[in-house]
Amino acid sequence: AEREKVAVYPQPFTTQTQIRLPQSVSRAVFNVYAFDGSCVHTEQVSGAQIEFRNENLTPGVYCFRVVTSMQVYSGRLVITGE
Repeated sequence: AEREKVAVYPQPFTTQTQIRLPQSVSRAVFNVYAFDGSCVHTEQVSGAQIEFRNENLTPGVYCFRVVTSMQVYSGRLVITGE
C-alpha cells in the first residue's frame, strides 16, 4: 500500500507542533517514543490533526505513531532547545 504522508509543522519545534494525518481518524492512540524505544507520551486522539505540546521532553529526535484499528501512521518529531 502507498504510504500516506503525515505532515508535521513546525519542525523542528521547541514547545508545540501540529501533526496532520492524511485522513480523519475517529479513535486512535498517539504515542511518542524516545531514541531508545521507550514510550514518553501517549494519548487518545481523533480528527485529522493532532496538537502536540512538549512539556518535559529534552531536545532530540523522537518517533511517533498514530495507531487506529485500520492503519498505523508514523513519523519523526525533532525537538530543539529554547
